[in-house]
Amino acid sequence: MIDKKTILKMVKHVDRRSRGIKDMRLMHPYRDWVIILAVVFCILVSGLIFSYLIHKHYSEIGNNVVAESIEPVAYDANTANKVLDYYRLKASKVEAILRNYVPEDIPDATEDKSDNATPTTIGDIESF
Repeated sequence: MIDKKTILKMVKHVDRRSRGIKDMRLMHPYRDWVIILAVVFCILVSGLIFSYLIHKHYSEIGNNVVAESIEPVAYDANTANKVLDYYRLKASKVEAILRNYVPEDIPDATEDKSDNATPTTIGDIESF
């Protein structure tokens, strides 16, 4: 059963709320979720706007470029042929060197060439 103290507490609470007194609770889950969702929504909208503006900027770069008339480069055919012959000769020399190249034999085992080899105290190792 509800006692007098509990009823008075409920009446005071209703009276305070009706006068516009601020709610003294520390946690308001609904309010916190609404604030979080609003912030996330603002971040998403600003990201979408930024990406749209960047896309628009880079897609319009090609439209703003004016094509210039480029004059063809005049060159001497004899000089070009001399350069091509020089590089063909160079390439044939490299191919000849690569065809005649024979690699040196790699020894199967390396020999110990140190002058100050220390004698072993184990004895004759080859007897194992």
